[in-house]
Amino acid sequence: VTAQEILFFWVARMIMAGMEFIGEEPFRDVYIHGTVRDEKGRKMSKSLGNIIDPLEIIQEYGADALRFSLISITAMGQDVYLSRDKFISGRNFTNKIWNAARFLIMNIGELKEIKIDRISVFDAWILTVLNQLITDVNQSLSEYNFNESASLLYEFFWHKFCDWYIEIKKKDLYSGDELKSTQAKIILIYILDNILRLLHPFMPFITEEIWQKIKPFLPLAYSSLGKEYRDFPTIMIATWPEVNDRIHDPRSVELMSRVIEIIQTIRNIRAELNVPPAKKINVILAGEDGEILDLFDRNREYIMPLATLDDIEIHRQDIERPDGSAFGTAGRVNIYLLLQGIIDIQKEKQRLRDKREKFYQDLEDVVAKLENKEFIAKANPQVVAKVRERKKELEGAIQELNSILDSL
Repeated sequence: VTAQEILFFWVARMIMAGMEFIGEEPFRDVYIHGTVRDEKGRKMSKSLGNIIDPLEIIQEYGADALRFSLISITAMGQDVYLSRDKFISGRNFTNKIWNAARFLIMNIGELKEIKIDRISVFDAWILTVLNQLITDVNQSLSEYNFNESASLLYEFFWHKFCDWYIEIKKKDLYSGDELKSTQAKIILIYILDNILRLLHPFMPFITEEIWQKIKPFLPLAYSSLGKEYRDFPTIMIATWPEVNDRIHDPRSVELMSRVIEIIQTIRNIRAELNVPPAKKINVILAGEDGEILDLFDRNREYIMPLATLDDIEIHRQDIERPDGSAFGTAGRVNIYLLLQGIIDIQKEKQRLRDKREKFYQDLEDVVAKLENKEFIAKANPQVVAKVRERKKELEGAIQELNSILDSL
């Protein structure tokens, strides 16, 4: 592991010395890391006084947050622009892991061994995605793309496991049905165990702490899933996760992506139209995608809480648009949110028009800046990049508002 500036002074000379004196190269792989710089692009050094003390970061955010943050922003060979704010995401991720694990541990209670023969489409989805995660993390680690591994783990844990799977499984956990509840707990524990093992090289302290708390339940969870469990005193020497060949269901991944797209469309329309977050509404799903409509029909009790719905009405062909409804599409499914009596449609339309007009004005200012040759020539490249990014954001926001207004 070295930096570019000492490739000749250290790496090359070590190789030449090894070949000369022992007849072989001293190492086969050289990982070149970037230079750590401050926000202004200056190399961090004691003389400039711009060094961030890692001990202070550990005191404020924790050692795991420090490690994960640094790994996440460090790409092979690329300089790192470091500021204290960069550690906030690591801290937030650490808190997310702790809170999710705490929720599961609090809800485990007594666990009985069962034989799991059938699983839901949601279970098949998360277990198949976990298999892919293991494969992808192994690949990125073998190629020394540590930041890519960290990104994969972050995305899976936060945006798949927590945002979707745990929320879906709450229905089973609180159902009062012992079989459903036990199966949900077993799969949740199994997935958490695998995630902790994958995360351990990046975040050793919190993963060890949580793993010791779930360790007593692991033999039962593994046997219920028909997998062999090997006991270890610490996660540090526990076996690395392996792909579960018994569970591989790409179809469930495709179906779940369509479910998520429909739910996110409903959530986005609700948010844009200022529908109160806790207010349950009725939704009509219509179209010719019979497979996904059947899935919604069979799993209403799991899906409705995800979009704060009171009822879902299913039509296997398109219908005439109901009065007082907002409209959206996801794939081959048309979505009608029945909002009459819930919001003032005309008032919302005017609010959205005013918001769009403000975005148009901001976009004019941004475009004028980018068309100014003097600004492009003299401004800091990072500033220019931010202005270009702002232009994309405004164009996207205007397009989204146009879609919402069309839906009304």
